[in-house]
Formats: sequence, C-alpha cells, structure tokens
Amino acid sequence: EEFLRLKARPRRDLAEVVGKAAFVSPSTPPEILLPLLALSEFMERNDHPLPIPARTLADVATQCGATSKALHFREAEFHSCRAPLGSARLVEALVYLHNNLKQPEAALGVLQAAQEHYALQVKLSWLEKLGRWHDALQVYERSPPRGEFALGRLRCLSALSEWSQLARASEAVWLHMSHTQQLEAAPLVAAARWHCQQWEAMELVARLIPSDTYEGGFYRAVLATHRRRYEAARGWVDRARSALHPELRAIASDTYSRAHAPLVHAQQLSEVEELIEYRVLQEGLAARRAPARPLDGPSHAVRAAAASDPLAAAASSSTPRLAGVLVQFPTPYRAPGGGNAQLPTREEGYMLWRVETAPAIHSTSPRGGSSM
Repeated sequence: EEFLRLKARPRRDLAEVVGKAAFVSPSTPPEILLPLLALSEFMERNDHPLPIPARTLADVATQCGATSKALHFREAEFHSCRAPLGSARLVEALVYLHNNLKQPEAALGVLQAAQEHYALQVKLSWLEKLGRWHDALQVYERSPPRGEFALGRLRCLSALSEWSQLARASEAVWLHMSHTQQLEAAPLVAAARWHCQQWEAMELVARLIPSDTYEGGFYRAVLATHRRRYEAARGWVDRARSALHPELRAIASDTYSRAHAPLVHAQQLSEVEELIEYRVLQEGLAARRAPARPLDGPSHAVRAAAASDPLAAAASSSTPRLAGVLVQFPTPYRAPGGGNAQLPTREEGYMLWRVETAPAIHSTSPRGGSSM
C-alpha cells in the first residue's frame, strides 16, 4: 500500500533499484528474493506491474525454488514472446516446471501445442522433463557417445536407478566430456559408485562436486563415515543440511508431492547421523569387550620353554612382573585365585600365568591345583 501511494517517477526508480540491485545481483539471499517476488505478484494483481522483465522474474523464482511463481512468470513471458519459432527455450522451461509441479498432462499439452502451432520438433531434453526416461535412453544409446548425448545417457540411467550400467558408461564416456559436463555428471557418477561400493572411484569423483552444495556435503559425509572419520563426517552433514535449508524454506508452503525430494534428502542426512552414532557405540562396546593384555608379558624364550619346563622358564625370565608361568592347555582354563591372565597361542591353546608382587614362583597343574 505504501508503494502504491508513491508517484510514478519514484515508483519507477524504486522498481529499477529492486530489479538491478536485488534480482540481478548473485549475492542476494533467497530470504530477500522471495518477498520481492511476492511484491511483484501483488503489484501485478493490482494492475501496477513492476517494470521488471518477466524473464528476469522467472529466472529468479526458479533459482529460489519457487516453482509456482516461476511457472506464472514463465507463462507471461511465453505469451509476450513475439518469435514463436524461437520459443524452444520457453517450451522446455514450461515442460520442466509443469513436471516439477506433478502436472504431466499440462506438460504434454505444452508439447502438443508447440508442435501444432509453432512447428517445433520435440527434443530429447523434453522427453527427460516429461519423465519418459526409457524413450530418451533408447535415443541416447543410438547417438554418438560423447558430449551432451553422453551426459543425457547418464541422466537417464540415474533416473532409472541402473547404477551398474551408469558406472560402466561413465568410464567409457568420461574422457569424451568437457570439464563443465563432467562437473554436471559428477553427482550422478558419485551416486553410482556409492551404490556399487566403489569407494576409491567415488572419492575421486566427489572431489569435483562443490563442497557447499547438498550433494557435495552428503557424499563427503558418506566417505568420511566409511573411512571411520566420524568427526569429519558430522561436519559434512552440517554443511549439507545448511545447503538444503533454502530449498526446504522455499517449499514449506507447497504440497507434499513437491516437497518429497528435499524431505528425502533431509532424512538421508539424519540416517547418516544415526549410522555415525551406531558405529561409534559399536566400536566402543567392542573395545570394552576385548580381552585385557598384561603390561609386561613373558619373553619369546620363556613362552617357548614353558611347555617343557614351566618352572625353569619362569626362573630364567628377566621380566620382574612375571612370578610364575603355568602350563599350556588345549582349552581355556583359569587357575583358581585372582590375578590370572589368559593369552591365546598359535595352537589355539591358552598360556596362563599369575602376576605377583612377591618374587615367589607358582605353578598350577591342569586340574587346577597349585603348588610351591
């Protein structure tokens, strides 16, 4: 309302500042862009649209994850387009947005209208936007295995969860892809390596994913957990969750079908945290259950002579804490009295000895009796 009270010139100047400083600047956070998009819609409904191109508004809405707003502005751009034959970009954008909003019939209608009224040929990327992955994959497999065709094939295999095929295909086409295409394909290949448990190859490709994205943080957290670097894994989980927050904030008021994928990502991060806690507790229990080892054990010569003459071996030992060496038994045996320790031998028997503070030498018979 305050904006409507301004005169035409100040209103236009303010709109230009908003359009140039906020919408065009790449450093403007989504927390600022979303209210400005809502302002643009409000002004349009009140027959006072802001002098900002519809394409700019649609690009900003797509960047913020506001798919419904992006569709509105993209349709306005499509209707104002004066070059129907050059609207292939708009058709692909509309198909993508309708498909994201779970409206496949509307996306198919856009394609049919583009073919009938504008004589546009259906592109492979449009088949992907419609979710017709099998049809697109068949075309990609008949195309040269390089460039955009190779990248499209990887996208189709990822959507179809054909992880083994994706891993093999990436090895065959990786060198035929540009650096930009490799960066785009890195999250797909990392997912394939993860499902195939190819950890070394996964670590190499994960380095290409920016660490400030959800995929970069998540896959690094998985690798750190596998390497038992739990503190580093917790840090990567936090970074992945921070990268996911803007997307969750943008779809907070949307339907569940649209929010499903980001919620699955959030659940995956929680499961990684649970796995870290489980493995830390499991390793702690294993360490506590491990058999205690004496600080000073018998020397190799003492152990070698123990079977033949335990008393002589104990007497000749230079270890001050070893007071007596007991005979070796084929099964676990514990001599009566406290202070006994057991060590497994190579013959799967047990060497028993008693740790004493006095210099006396003790021996124990196999039946548990002790003698001086």
